[in-house]
Amino acid sequence: MVKILVSFMFATEKEMGYDPYVTRHSPIHYVYEIENRFFRTEGVIVGHRSNNITGHMARIWSAREVNSNEKDASVIGKEECVLKDVWLDAEAPTETEVQSAIFDDIERFWAEDPPADKVGLEPLRTKHRELVISGQYKEYFLTHVVHQIGETTKPYNDTSFKFRPGLFTASAKPIAPGSSTRSKSHRHNDGLRETIGHANWEEQHCSHGEPVYDRKISSKRQYRVVFREKCEATVGNLATLGEAMDVLQQILIRKCIHPTCVSASI
Repeated sequence: MVKILVSFMFATEKEMGYDPYVTRHSPIHYVYEIENRFFRTEGVIVGHRSNNITGHMARIWSAREVNSNEKDASVIGKEECVLKDVWLDAEAPTETEVQSAIFDDIERFWAEDPPADKVGLEPLRTKHRELVISGQYKEYFLTHVVHQIGETTKPYNDTSFKFRPGLFTASAKPIAPGSSTRSKSHRHNDGLRETIGHANWEEQHCSHGEPVYDRKISSKRQYRVVFREKCEATVGNLATLGEAMDVLQQILIRKCIHPTCVSASI
């Protein structure tokens, strides 16, 4: 507790969580500065569990580009865009890096002769050669307008994070080795909620015989990306099997040709 109080006393505004690249004008109107460009949020597309201190804490906004971070800044252009604000594991590639790697692989596949065991792919290469040469294949992907990699959290000392289930004995359990570390929340018959996620647990025992678990927490880095395309539905809002099949079909045919196409929040 003393360490926390001292940290608050001597922390800078940035260390306290005030982001110099974000200006708040109302609960839903923020202006993000990304690579010397400004984007004002118009509404939340996805904000589920965005306030959690673990996980990606992703917020996805509909936004418009403006000429400054002032409250009444003029809008640049007429189209809305999608702004994704997320915390990634420090070693994880960004969405822009992943897309660039995909583009490199596509162009390498069409530039080089296929190996002997892949000669059956030659008709595919021939059919789509012009699409790759012209670069039009990129229209089948979301357009990244601008992106920015922000701060990286300080590395954690593994031995500093101990979890003792004494306070929440009925609900706290370790994750079995090899099981998924994706966040999950289960409700038991006694009404208590068991939350599991984003951790690798190694069971130990303290001197009193109570289990103690080491929680491995990776460093995070902030990442923001703006997409040009704003679609009408997110995956979680697809209400029928028919809508889901429409989206799957669009993955193979073309992006954003149907009002239920998938948003950049995937």
